[in-house]
Amino acid sequence: GQDCTAACRIYAGKKIYDKLVADLSSAVSTIRYNLPDDTENEIGPLISRRQRDRVSSFVERASELKHIE
Repeated sequence: GQDCTAACRIYAGKKIYDKLVADLSSAVSTIRYNLPDDTENEIGPLISRRQRDRVSSFVERASELKHIE
């Protein structure tokens, strides 16, 4: 079966918040993904349409935040 261990939330104190957001944004912007059979993918296909829609909603909500592009 498929198991996801991705964090849904990350809490960061004021002292590290800006650096953490910058570092995470930089890391995420380099992730490679394409068609499911592409061997260069860093993220594989999701198990179902329901899971894909769930992940898509996370991306949509995140893109509405001012620090996410």
